[in-house]
Amino acid sequence: MRPVTRRCGRLLVQGAFGGVGIVVARAVVRDVCDTDAAARTFSALVTITSVAPVVAPVAGGQLLHFTSWRGVFVVLALVGLALCLTVVSTLPETAPAVHRDGSEGVPPPVQVCCRTGGSSSSQPS
Repeated sequence: MRPVTRRCGRLLVQGAFGGVGIVVARAVVRDVCDTDAAARTFSALVTITSVAPVVAPVAGGQLLHFTSWRGVFVVLALVGLALCLTVVSTLPETAPAVHRDGSEGVPPPVQVCCRTGGSSSSQPS
């Protein structure tokens, strides 16, 4: 495999995992909050995602006083691993049991395809 292909593959994986946090956060808010609480919580999420790109370079610059640029990536990997382990070990299932089949909000042809494992032309029984 060529180095460029490997790098593109790694960047694709990085991008996919980079978006997981906000998707999970929004799904949890939707599952556990009523309308008013969801609005307040989404407002907080937007504030955090707006401030993070400003604070992160400053924090990274300060970290460079103690380590090299490679150390910044090691710290990022350790923080990411710690956050992942925390979420996996402490976050319970938030979706109501009736919605756990994964088909809520999915167009009917896709629901049929997912249930039958076949083409969307199949009719549900």
